[in-house]
Amino acid sequence: MKKEIQEIKSWDDVDQALKQLGVLDFGIEQREGRMTQIIQRVQERYKPEIERRTAECEAIIREIENFSKKHKSEFGGKQTKKLNFGEVKFKLGKPSYIYLKEEEEIADTLLRMKKNECIKIVKKVIKTTLKNLPENILLKIGVKFVPGALNWFVLAYREQIVPTHEE
Repeated sequence: MKKEIQEIKSWDDVDQALKQLGVLDFGIEQREGRMTQIIQRVQERYKPEIERRTAECEAIIREIENFSKKHKSEFGGKQTKKLNFGEVKFKLGKPSYIYLKEEEEIADTLLRMKKNECIKIVKKVIKTTLKNLPENILLKIGVKFVPGALNWFVLAYREQIVPTHEE
């Protein structure tokens, strides 16, 4: 049942609207709580079966992977082996580098070795320092100052509202 929303014409109307907001919010929270309890009961009911089936799937996948590793030569030079009920694929992961020293130290060493192509120097503007510059300088360097927007927040004091009935 949808209630008519009253036009607000005074601070007393705002206060009553906040009360209505709190009652509605409380009702939503109660229903969400009930819904969560129902969902948790259903999840607990099916959890053992799902865990059993998941473990069974993982065991089958391990067996397929072990067999496929032993018979990789039968893939015919391809990365995919298509079968009637699915396919088995393998993919070589990307190589990676593990830093044995701090990255900054490695970069300094590369600079001394004149291996500049291995280094990226990042230039960043420190925004908090821009407030010290006059507007004409900001515009000259390509920066425009925009003051923050005025944002409104509406908060119903739910602890002050005792719902007389669920809405």
